Amino acid sequence: MENDFVLLNICSTPEWKHIFSSILSHCDQFEVVFPDGEFDTENPLMGGKFEFEKLEGTFVKPWDGMENSISILGELTSLSRRIFYKLEEPSFEGLKPEVWCFKLFKNRTLFLSVEDFSVCLLEKNQEVISLLVDKGISIEIFN
Repeated sequence: MENDFVLLNICSTPEWKHIFSSILSHCDQFEVVFPDGEFDTENPLMGGKFEFEKLEGTFVKPWDGMENSISILGELTSLSRRIFYKLEEPSFEGLKPEVWCFKLFKNRTLFLSVEDFSVCLLEKNQEVISLLVDKGISIEIFN
């Protein structure tokens, strides 16, 4: 975590909406994780699976972070960005978002990852820092 900026609870971070929107619009690829198998509305880890499975041009592979799980990888298009935004929107109001585990990349470089619904790790590199500063987001909130 030394190489990351950490937000332990995005739902209680007022800057989260601005951070997420900025990174989402800047990045060009995503990876989102789900349990393998049929969509189950009762399983909170399935939030967004139905939407992401319907996207064209995605790639599905086993995910080694949890037994019987997959990751869906794809390009961030206007449609996939809208899906991410809609599923993350509850967190802007202090509620739990619908996606529990995802990553956003720019040119195959990891920028942001969210784990356990509300723990955000932002890569501590110059491009991320410059993006945040350019968008008026103080990196002091991460200290």
